[in-house]
Amino acid sequence: MPLVVDAKSPIPAPSRSVLTVLPGASLSTAPAEPVGVSAHIVRLRASCAAVGRWPCRVVITGETGTGKGLVARLLHQYSARAGPFIQRGAGEAAPSLLQDDLFGHVRGAYTGATERRVGLLEAADGGTFFLDELQDLSAEAQPALLLFLDGHGFAPLGSYRRIQPEVRLISAAQRPLGELVEEGLLRRDLLYRLRQATIALRPLRERPEDIGPIAESVLRRHRTAGCDGGCPRLSARTLALLERHPWPGNVRELESAVDVAAYAAHGEETIEPEHLPEWFFEELGTGPRPGAVREREVEAALRATQGNVEAAARRMGVSSKTVRRRIASSGLDLAAIRREGKESARFGRRPQPAGGDTNSAVQPAQ
Repeated sequence: MPLVVDAKSPIPAPSRSVLTVLPGASLSTAPAEPVGVSAHIVRLRASCAAVGRWPCRVVITGETGTGKGLVARLLHQYSARAGPFIQRGAGEAAPSLLQDDLFGHVRGAYTGATERRVGLLEAADGGTFFLDELQDLSAEAQPALLLFLDGHGFAPLGSYRRIQPEVRLISAAQRPLGELVEEGLLRRDLLYRLRQATIALRPLRERPEDIGPIAESVLRRHRTAGCDGGCPRLSARTLALLERHPWPGNVRELESAVDVAAYAAHGEETIEPEHLPEWFFEELGTGPRPGAVREREVEAALRATQGNVEAAARRMGVSSKTVRRRIASSGLDLAAIRREGKESARFGRRPQPAGGDTNSAVQPAQ
């Protein structure tokens, strides 16, 4: 029976003695682990430590961006294997090229093969080979991989000599392997060889309590990198929006959004909703980004204050840095607005808000 690790697996947390450090690594450097506080992540960390030290093949399933590669590297780091960790996506190249990548070739195997090429499986001898995107594994490559897993080794292209490197195979797919078998994308006998242990990763939308810790881990990386002017923190409004988002791209998409927001909020104390990328609000279904709506409000506030940036910021309830950034991004002519304000004051005219609506009022930002 294969070991199945999911959100309900009762595997106990490992002791510190379980940690295995790769050759050359510092004993104080623990493996990078999945970030979060949910019960799923707590069990996942314990599962990786437990499964990592077993010499079994592992299948990792989960939607795109859930961290399958991170888990595969963590399994390798927790193992006692001294060889390298090598990763390859099954869908990265044409089927013929994939077989060449996996098994290698000898000199003269085909036109242009001027020297022997070591395949990735042979290069991973003594270590771990991570085959990602298993749903894209070609039918041509599956029989050779099956023979290798059965202990018969493989022959590089153009050779009759079989090679049997000692490699731990970890594979990953976006869907359960049983579904791939039913759809004819994966051989059933190959499934039985691959699936000695299974780790199922839950999508981010099912564990919103992990969104805040993941976002904070991204901001810590910015602080560690030594951002000029410091790195802002998430405001409560921004965190609430992040927790409402469906995150179809999961952790990878969340990290991208926080990266963009951190750069947009450079020099400010907090990351506000206006700093998040436009696509975030399109996926959330709340309409355009708050900052896009405020460009007209910025112009109205500047005209109402005769081009005084600080006064316009106070009127809108935002920082003066935000107003200056909106001026730069929208191409507003601040000098022209100030000239018009002086002329209006000279002749006793009321400054006209953007769009010419004299009855409009600038409301503080919500």
